[in-house]
Amino acid sequence: MALYLAIVLLAESIPLQAYLPGADEVAGTYAGTALGLAIAHVYAFGISTRLVTHRGLTAEAWWNAGAQILAAAAVAVVAIVPFLVFSGDVDLAFTVSGCVLAALIAVAGYGSSRGAGGSIRHSLMIAAVTLGAAALVVVIKATLAH
Repeated sequence: MALYLAIVLLAESIPLQAYLPGADEVAGTYAGTALGLAIAHVYAFGISTRLVTHRGLTAEAWWNAGAQILAAAAVAVVAIVPFLVFSGDVDLAFTVSGCVLAALIAVAGYGSSRGAGGSIRHSLMIAAVTLGAAALVVVIKATLAH
């Protein structure tokens, strides 16, 4: 969820930058996007769980859903904070926020590789590939949105 939301917020930032809204408007847009995606994700998670298991969500599934909501909230907060700190310079806020989101994506790639037993060198390569793939998705989303 965190990785997906980071990619979506990066893609969303491209048309927002062209529009150059105020910092509080960007913060609201990011918060709304995070909330909407979290709700949609948990809803889809619940439906797919019932489809596969033919019963309601287990306690473990509820914990997983809660963790995904917390991950979405954390990503939204780190994406929004630069707009609160640099509210007078929206361009700088977009740059800082974008760098933070890109770093989160790279860390997700690195962490997944290290968690699977990959070496530091291999994990750094996976982080770069993950970031590159995310950048490609962002470009495609932004291109199709226009």
